[in-house]
Amino acid sequence: MIETNLDDENVIKAILETKGNKEREQDVLKWMLLGIFGGLGLVIQEFLPYSMDESILPYGVIIIFLSIGLLIYYLLIKNRFKNRDDSPVK
Repeated sequence: MIETNLDDENVIKAILETKGNKEREQDVLKWMLLGIFGGLGLVIQEFLPYSMDESILPYGVIIIFLSIGLLIYYLLIKNRFKNRDDSPVK
């Protein structure tokens, strides 16, 4: 790595420059939705009469809410690029 001049600053710059502005916006939207729905799943799981030690139902609730977040992300991206040729979703 030293011979190729890949120090910390150059590696970070290369990583950040690989994505365009649209891709960064999509990543922010995706992680925001996953955070919101993951947190909502954790809150709902607290009201279930089952604990995570006794049942796998709370894990399922969290996974379902994360899946809903990803589905909403997919639908938003698909709707946003509906009539464009540069759509990431075909």
